[in-house]
Amino acid sequence: TTPGTPGHHPEHTANAKARTMSDLDQLTAPSIILPRADALRMVELCELAEMRPPVDFLASVLPRQNGSSSAATAKSEEGVGDAAGGAEPHVLVTQMALLLYLGEYSHARHLWRRNAVPSVTPPSSDCLQLAQLWQAAKYCFLWSTGGIHALASGAMSSPSSAPPSSGQEADSMQVEGQGASNQQDAAAAESEALPYSTMALRALHSCTASAETQPLATYSKELLGVFRQRVNRSLRKGFAKISSKDFYLRMNLDPGTAEITDYGWKSVEGGYLVSDGDIPLEPDILEGLEDTKAAGDEGNQIGKLTDIVMFLESKMSA
Repeated sequence: TTPGTPGHHPEHTANAKARTMSDLDQLTAPSIILPRADALRMVELCELAEMRPPVDFLASVLPRQNGSSSAATAKSEEGVGDAAGGAEPHVLVTQMALLLYLGEYSHARHLWRRNAVPSVTPPSSDCLQLAQLWQAAKYCFLWSTGGIHALASGAMSSPSSAPPSSGQEADSMQVEGQGASNQQDAAAAESEALPYSTMALRALHSCTASAETQPLATYSKELLGVFRQRVNRSLRKGFAKISSKDFYLRMNLDPGTAEITDYGWKSVEGGYLVSDGDIPLEPDILEGLEDTKAAGDEGNQIGKLTDIVMFLESKMSA
């Protein structure tokens, strides 16, 4: 509908834009555990906010448009493009956390690619928290692809130990001295021997270390429980029997404190665990979506096979 034609209501459009801008200013949610529809709506708002220019950009553009620096200063003081009350909106880390909660690991990877290089110097708190959460998100993505590291290391370190960050890996290239280099090489080899689920859970746990780092600490604590349940769901669906050592490692649990019955397993002879069918799986926001995706993939494969058969038949009849 074009402006001025029947059915077009400019006031409705203005009200919708006002509501959207108001929502953008309140994007730091107290929790990411939301119904799927609400979580998707929050992601949409975060994407809109991600495209909205920052205050300093508007302050540099406005003088050139109206020739008045005072107008730009007034706009900046009013908090244009910023959250209500002057608080910095953590749009990027909120968006990343919501995407991990929704199981949209590929989209989380694209988010990091768009924002891996901070747009401002020094980096904002939002960018720094995004970088921390990406250390966990990248292993969630790798786990979701079905890949897993070979369990080459027999040692099992503490469940709370964090994986080496990208900064630490960069620092290891600058350390002088053979002893330090050998020690870091051994730590890198041990981390490469761990499953992706273990690395993801340890990275999420490290994000919860500082309660003052908000909203990262809150989101990571919630994602820690959500992702661990997804790993457990995958193990129960994929293994009729698993060694207790492998289970504790993949779930990043302490054998001395974790109760396997809480996750739907029971012990059998030989140090193995079997899934207890009497205990239902924990509900997950992805429940039902996997079956729909599998049905869609199956339909796509049938379509591809049909195209191949038709192509071969056309060649034979030619």
